[in-house]
Amino acid sequence: MIILHDGTGGDLSHVQAMASIEEGFALFDYVRIDQGEMAWIGQILEPNRNISIVNSSRLDPTILHGLRLMQEHPEVQSVESVQVFEIGILGQYDGRQLLTPRLRPLPGAVVSRLNIEDTSRVIGIPQRFDREDGSSNVVGELLNAAGVPLCIDALKFNYHIMVSGGTGSGKSNVSANLVEQALFGISSTAYLRYFEVRHGLELEEPYIFFDGTLVYEWLVATQEGVDLYESLFASGKQCIGVMKNIKANVVFSTFARALRTGELFIIETLYDHFSNSNAPNRNQGESSRGTLSSFLNGAATRVLRGIFKPRNKVFGFEVHEDHLENMLRIMTADCQMNHAGHEIPFLLNRVDEEVRRNFNSRILQDRIALRMATQSEELFFEEMNERTFR
Repeated sequence: MIILHDGTGGDLSHVQAMASIEEGFALFDYVRIDQGEMAWIGQILEPNRNISIVNSSRLDPTILHGLRLMQEHPEVQSVESVQVFEIGILGQYDGRQLLTPRLRPLPGAVVSRLNIEDTSRVIGIPQRFDREDGSSNVVGELLNAAGVPLCIDALKFNYHIMVSGGTGSGKSNVSANLVEQALFGISSTAYLRYFEVRHGLELEEPYIFFDGTLVYEWLVATQEGVDLYESLFASGKQCIGVMKNIKANVVFSTFARALRTGELFIIETLYDHFSNSNAPNRNQGESSRGTLSSFLNGAATRVLRGIFKPRNKVFGFEVHEDHLENMLRIMTADCQMNHAGHEIPFLLNRVDEEVRRNFNSRILQDRIALRMATQSEELFFEEMNERTFR
């Protein structure tokens, strides 16, 4: 398919393109328009117009005679025609996102169907991931694109969802699939961590401590989460996540027993931690959510995970390799060395104090204790002792 010259009138957000019948374009197809180093994304808005290339008049006697011959002899193609489509320009495309089109494609620009990856990225469809029980997050298939699975992730359930269509179009089936996806559970922590990172981006502070891991696995199973962390790493802010309790992490706990006061050890990258769903260092209660490959093979390889023992207490940390030296200096200087066995950074202790001042922990203590005891007796005693200490 190629772009045609414009007519004297019409909508300038639209272009017309010519294709042969064999190319198989159809209404609502998503297409990519390439012209040198520039690209646009569009959608076919009108069904094909069949235009004869013999004569501009549809009632030309030669054309009419050719059509009759085709009826009498189906194997004979006596009237050649092309298909002309109306394409709406959705935006200029830089390979990652749509931009406001400042120019329109020129005649002769090549039009092709949008591939699966670009279609999902442009529309904002979450990446597919398969669960250990053989199920996946697929709820259907995009009708107007070949082989594009319609997927959903946990963050999408934080918004209103409308399922519409005519009778027999599959509304009930899609709704049932959505309910089934919701039954797998939505991590409320993912919402909290999402807005925590968003708040970190809004702060004017150049150095940020996160209470817990720097990167939350549920979030990087969604494109929104990946975009959020990429924005954080590109913002110039230097961040570190501090894990105050590492006893539920077998590998971290093993290394911690060998650590001497004042020592620090880098154990793995975030890629190592995420890439093996059965890794022995998966934290207690964690479940794999199918980290997006773009993050797994990119930023995750540059996030380091390790442990530090300022005095008696060993805690874990997660930090981007570019921020390692600065953030470890700040973390070390901020440790409360006068609190033996609880030498977490002062800034994080202030967070605990704020929580204690605004919330009565006794209201939820029994419920939390029951949930922890259900997951792990060791986790229950460890956390309850920590709570008693505080």
